[in-house]
Amino acid sequence: MKYNFKEKVVVVTGAGNGIGKAIAKSFAQSGASVVVNDIDKTRVNEVVTEINETGGQSIGAIADVSKGNQVDHIFHVAINEFSKVNVLIN
Repeated sequence: MKYNFKEKVVVVTGAGNGIGKAIAKSFAQSGASVVVNDIDKTRVNEVVTEINETGGQSIGAIADVSKGNQVDHIFHVAINEFSKVNVLIN
C-alpha cells in the first residue's frame, strides 16, 4: 500500500544512517517534507542531499536528542522552514 504524505512534515531523529535513514527516505518518497536529524553533520548532509537529488524535499537539523535544548532546535528548524510538524519519528 502506498501512502501519501504530500503537504506533511516529518521529523526523523537518528536519520543519519540505518533504519532512521531508510525511514526518512521512505517518507520523502511518499511526498513528505523531511527534517533529517542526527548528531553527525556529515551524515545529515549526505541524507539531505540524497533525498533532494531524487526529487524529495528535506533539510537537516544537527542535534543530540538526549539534550532537551537541542531537541528544541530541531523543532525551530522545522517550523522556520516548513511552518509545521505533522509526524515525529524517534
